[in-house]
Amino acid sequence: MNKTIIEFFKEILTIIVGILIALFINNWNEDRKDAKYMNKIFVSMEKELKETNEDIKKKMPQQQTLIDTLEFYKKNDTISIFDVMMKVNGVQIPQIRISS
Repeated sequence: MNKTIIEFFKEILTIIVGILIALFINNWNEDRKDAKYMNKIFVSMEKELKETNEDIKKKMPQQQTLIDTLEFYKKNDTISIFDVMMKVNGVQIPQIRISS
């Protein structure tokens, strides 16, 4: 009887160890996939931020020109805001990329 119980526990222990090893491998694989996915997101975000920053830097002089022109013509009642906007090619808005 004792021999049967010992054999039973040996088999159960083998099954439990196998299950634990399988769970460990599965968790390791999921963590690896998650890290790879997060890395792709970070690379995409970095690219979008760089492109947005470049676009903002490109639009800044145009915005400053608009501000200077509006400042220059603010006391002039003979020219409309529309005409001022046409002189500076309108309001330039940078494209903000946020798809990531």
